[in-house]
Amino acid sequence: MHPVFIEAHLKREPVNVRKCQLLWQFYVKDGQPLRAAEVLGALAESTEYADGATSSHTITDHSCCRIDLSLDDRLEYLTLAVGNAKSHPISVGGRHETAIAFLTDLEEKLDVAQVQLEVYNTLVPHLNDPGEVGEKVKILSKTLLTMSEVRVFDSNHFWMIEIWTVLAAVSVICGTV
Repeated sequence: MHPVFIEAHLKREPVNVRKCQLLWQFYVKDGQPLRAAEVLGALAESTEYADGATSSHTITDHSCCRIDLSLDDRLEYLTLAVGNAKSHPISVGGRHETAIAFLTDLEEKLDVAQVQLEVYNTLVPHLNDPGEVGEKVKILSKTLLTMSEVRVFDSNHFWMIEIWTVLAAVSVICGTV
């Protein structure tokens, strides 16, 4: 079962969280776990413009749109993306190298996002601090950062030894030392 009109409708502008959710579930039901993982990964990494406008990208390029999601939601979507990418049969369409590289990338992003969540949970008491500090903590809760961005964020403001220990361990694992 692959009704083209369903997929086309879910990819059509305006793109929103609900359509992305339905699209990845459609791909799972249609036996396309790698495509589901791509949509979930794009959803996890989506951002929102400051003025609330959405980007001109469509789900066809798996960029979804610029959507306001919490860090917990992003972690959930990354976790689901990893699970779906692992479900991808190796022999389908000769995409196994691409699928393995994509899975590795998702797993690394998930590791970094988990560290980011730890940093955020440690710094949440500073969420309503005035000025740049409070704003930086809010950024932690709204978007996925790279390991370098998390490391720079912490070094510029807080110098918490427990955070640095976690950052160093994950940096070694991910090879971003």
